[in-house]
Amino acid sequence: MRVAFFARCMALVLVLGCVDAAAAGKTYALLVGVSDYPNLDRGMWLEGPRNDVQLFRDFLVERQVPRADITVLADGVEGAGMPDRKSILAAMQGIAARAQNGDFVYLMFAGHGSQMPSKDSARDEPDGLDEIFMPRDIRGWDGENALVPNAIADNELGAAITAIRIRGAFVWAVFDNCHSGTITRSASKMQGERERQIKPEALGIPAAVLAAARSRAATELGVRTRGGPVAEAAALDRGVSGAAPGEAGFVAFYAAQSQETTPEASLPLYSADAVSRGLFSYTLYQVLTAHPDATYRQVIEQVLQIYQGMGKQNPTPTYEGTGLDNIVFGATPGRRIAQWRLDKDNARLRLRAGLVHQVTSDSILAVVPTPTAADTEVLGYVKVTNAGTAQSEVEPVAYNSKPLLDVAALGSVAFARPVDLKVDFTLRVAEPAASSICITPGLLTSQTVAELKASKVIARRVRWVAASEPADVRLCERKNRGLMLLDGSGSLPADPRQWPPLLSLTTTAGMTAPGQLSLPATQLGEALEKIGRVMNLARLSAGIGSASRLQVELTWQRKCAAGARDCDSTPQALTPSTRPVVRDGDTILVKVTNPLNQPLDLTVLYIDATYGITAMYPEAERGESPRLEPHAAIGIPLTMNANPSGFERMMLIGIPVAPQAPATSFVSLAQQGIAQTAKRGGGEGLSTLFEEAAFGANGIGATRGAPGRTGAAMGSAEIATFGWTVVP
Repeated sequence: MRVAFFARCMALVLVLGCVDAAAAGKTYALLVGVSDYPNLDRGMWLEGPRNDVQLFRDFLVERQVPRADITVLADGVEGAGMPDRKSILAAMQGIAARAQNGDFVYLMFAGHGSQMPSKDSARDEPDGLDEIFMPRDIRGWDGENALVPNAIADNELGAAITAIRIRGAFVWAVFDNCHSGTITRSASKMQGERERQIKPEALGIPAAVLAAARSRAATELGVRTRGGPVAEAAALDRGVSGAAPGEAGFVAFYAAQSQETTPEASLPLYSADAVSRGLFSYTLYQVLTAHPDATYRQVIEQVLQIYQGMGKQNPTPTYEGTGLDNIVFGATPGRRIAQWRLDKDNARLRLRAGLVHQVTSDSILAVVPTPTAADTEVLGYVKVTNAGTAQSEVEPVAYNSKPLLDVAALGSVAFARPVDLKVDFTLRVAEPAASSICITPGLLTSQTVAELKASKVIARRVRWVAASEPADVRLCERKNRGLMLLDGSGSLPADPRQWPPLLSLTTTAGMTAPGQLSLPATQLGEALEKIGRVMNLARLSAGIGSASRLQVELTWQRKCAAGARDCDSTPQALTPSTRPVVRDGDTILVKVTNPLNQPLDLTVLYIDATYGITAMYPEAERGESPRLEPHAAIGIPLTMNANPSGFERMMLIGIPVAPQAPATSFVSLAQQGIAQTAKRGGGEGLSTLFEEAAFGANGIGATRGAPGRTGAAMGSAEIATFGWTVVP
């Protein structure tokens, strides 16, 4: 394959954290969104691409990118051209003609993706198929010419991007589309969710033609297969990923790995004015708004943490390129601030930020007179009373020893910076219902749910919703198996070894004592609290930020049986964006180094497939301290245990501290898993600092804030999360 970044599901988001984050040269953007496909069945049309394009066009204009330098090709967007093949390729050629050394180019392609048989050699296309982006004028398979008319193939995009780089312009390209098949059987998904992918068969490409293309490539490569696809090379072709003399850098973001699809859904979730958007585009926008000084690598890691806070194990965004550790948009290191304009209408204030910027109701923001004002110039504070999608209503609030803000004294324009952004710790649980994978709930299940809904003593942060509504957890009764606790997608992995835990409710004889819950209600309530604690840790990590000051190295080594020919025991490095499948007996060595010139308190938690939490470091039984002195390092060896099996993760929490400060650790967050003992031990308990994340008592919710700002809870903490799927 010539452009490996197109061999995955991808999404490009073009966002500036603030005006001073722009590249030194000019900025050019091409925003492509294809929602309608007149030559295909209407059931294949999309809704989200036009909304993605409008969001980012407005965003770029607000950040002073000239409209003349933003090319928009999208159906359903006012003033935009049509996103057909000819227009798309001509727009890329136009950018290449104008771009100069030091310029920055954004490319956004949102729409459907697919595959078609390749005419290239197997060295370029190891699976024998070209990955294609589908413009508006795409047509079905042309067997006579062996192509999908008007499709834009990966090698064509690669050549167009290289032409821009040769001019000396850095290119950031990510595509919000898919070509690979899903591995789940969905019972229910996010509201309005659908995949941005059309399978080749739906385009009329005969299965025999696809099989012949794969077989030809396998024969050229000398690969034996049993009908399965040949894996593509992970690295980009030199013409895109490398930097030949005169070529500028390149970064590619992928919305999903191979064999995953990427969805669009009604976003923000649980918002009355949500519209269909690409999940990856929307989440990436959130991250770049909250962390304008992040590197490309940190941005993807933060997207993954937000996904986990949503209860989504896939898709898995990833990346490639030559400048992954550069600050986004070609910016130089500096103090870039997440802040938004505050408009005054008589005595009312409105904030130009909302749920899409991770600004939630009850959040506190500091008001400053100008975008360049120092934190010491705070005029007062406002509280969000109603958070909308992109705008919020706010009101003055006395906070941090400051009296109520005098709205009349404010100029016509002010700016607000996040201080305490509330994290919503509500666990939305969908009531059980019949579906393609779930049976109609029985009497015991129905009675248990009804009892919990009326209870005030357990699972009190649970909000029950109908099966048709968006949810974090879905209850699914399985015939002769028990109650399965699915994630918000309502999906089951194809491999039963990766299914979520089952809860067998225990029937009780006789009547339950007045004021007490029945045993089944207690079992389900405790299980939901365990899930809530794990999800809330992920939500906290999404708000706090990735661990840029923690130096973490993970090395995975397969356990290979003697004489095994299909097992590679070469040690492999893991990153937060890799999601490998590891097997029983495999080892992972964790090395953590404190690169700072000050001490750092470290907690390492292992979260297994049954929502058990084990404290791997410090180990209380050994009397370990969480304190890592400057430039000190520790090593933690892990041996994988496939009981239980499924998706598991490791979370590292680091807090820089003063030399004589009391030690801070979160080992008390340990808990047993659902319906069985956690595989690495640990008892029940709550950390004081993370009490609300663990369903603490006051019911308000925790806060996350900007590092170093007064009143910001956990402002200096950083969290790194790694994940893998464990199978026997």
